[in-house]
Amino acid sequence: MRTRMKYPFSLLILTLSVAALAADEKKPAGTLISFSAEASQSVSNDLAFATLYAENTDTKSEEAASKVNVAIASALALAKTVPGVKAKTGSTWTTPFYGKDNHAIEAWRTHSEVVLESRNLGEMGNLLGQMPDGLVVNRISTQPAADTRKKAEDEATLAALNNFQAKAKLIAANFRKYYRIITMNVSGGIQGPAYPAAVAAMMKADAAPMPVEGGDSLITIQVNGEIELID
Repeated sequence: MRTRMKYPFSLLILTLSVAALAADEKKPAGTLISFSAEASQSVSNDLAFATLYAENTDTKSEEAASKVNVAIASALALAKTVPGVKAKTGSTWTTPFYGKDNHAIEAWRTHSEVVLESRNLGEMGNLLGQMPDGLVVNRISTQPAADTRKKAEDEATLAALNNFQAKAKLIAANFRKYYRIITMNVSGGIQGPAYPAAVAAMMKADAAPMPVEGGDSLITIQVNGEIELID
């Protein structure tokens, strides 16, 4: 025969009371104040990107592609000779041009890109000036390299947290209170798009050595939070 254990009702009440007391202790009882603080750090744009393209139109698709392929291959081969420069092919496409009746194809156009990347901005500029005929610089941009950006973000984050703490102490001291942090959120990062190193659209790559100046970006970190003033 089974026997059912009976727990005293008073034990249940005690358990609920302890739980309610713990919840009350966590609930803020003092004045809550929300505010924010931030810090900014200038960071060097020490990584350059350049996009070049070759384009050719011919009545035969294979002829249109052939000249483009030669130019792209030459650009990749030249880039490999420069230490510290990474090169890869970008987008490539071939499109037909139709006649007035929109049925017969009259010509073909092939477009292909090369993307260069380097932390040596001077070598990048020299390389662009040495590119073979038929290549056009479409875009140049600079940004902080990953390790450079992380270092600046870490410094800005620590500064923002210190500013938040200093502001919290100032507020608490003004009311002659102590304080504790209730919530805190850290956000932010690099401000604005990648820095345009040069106005390079439709510029012949073989015109002359191209000066590439990276400039600086600004990293801003915000800290938003809430504190409770306590006695």
